[in-house]
Amino acid sequence: MTDRSELLGIDQTDEKTSTTNSVATATSWCSVEEWLSAQPGYDKKMIQLRRRARSAPTLRPGNVEVSAESTTIYVPQFGWLTDAPRIRVATTFPNSTTFDLAFDFTFSKKTKNFASGNEALSVTVPAVMAEFNLGSAIPVTRRNQYLGGLYLSGGVAPIFLQDTLTACSVKSPTACSVQSGSVHAWSPVFDAGWRYRLKGRPWGLSASYREGVMLGNDAQSLYPRFRSASGGLFVLFH
Repeated sequence: MTDRSELLGIDQTDEKTSTTNSVATATSWCSVEEWLSAQPGYDKKMIQLRRRARSAPTLRPGNVEVSAESTTIYVPQFGWLTDAPRIRVATTFPNSTTFDLAFDFTFSKKTKNFASGNEALSVTVPAVMAEFNLGSAIPVTRRNQYLGGLYLSGGVAPIFLQDTLTACSVKSPTACSVQSGSVHAWSPVFDAGWRYRLKGRPWGLSASYREGVMLGNDAQSLYPRFRSASGGLFVLFH
């Protein structure tokens, strides 16, 4: 077995000499069931082998997962912000292979022009998340090559939002007024995501969708919620 619970092969032990074949001559996982079926007393109903999907990159103690993704944030009453990088670092909870602890950081901004001026909005989202590896926790999805990497997560994020509105007179374009406002609000954050580790590689593809609701009267009156979609790569480090 690898440290990620992937079956490489099975050694055969000689009961008389108590010697074991080397790994080089072990039976590979794809031939294990065929080999077992030739053994005396083999009952297929009692012994069932399943391959753990490599798309479920469950972290182990001492492993760190780093993701670099491109994300876009949608803010109601404003629209989608400019695509921006999102950096994520994750590690496993002590004595757990189902839950991970992750931190990610996103900064995005955009200026929207209109007839009498423009509005510039910037959003900074650092988030702390607890992730539940749904795909690797359920046998049906764990055995699937693509569904094994599904996960759900929830956490909290302080939202730093800066909104600048510039309005100019139609008769005198040089006569402009600028209004600027800042909102610092806490937000519960919920993610649904997917990761797929490439065969024989410590890296793979990742994608996620996030929903957040900003708390506080100021935030609720301006931009009560936000959402984002991300996609990129992740790398595992030991």
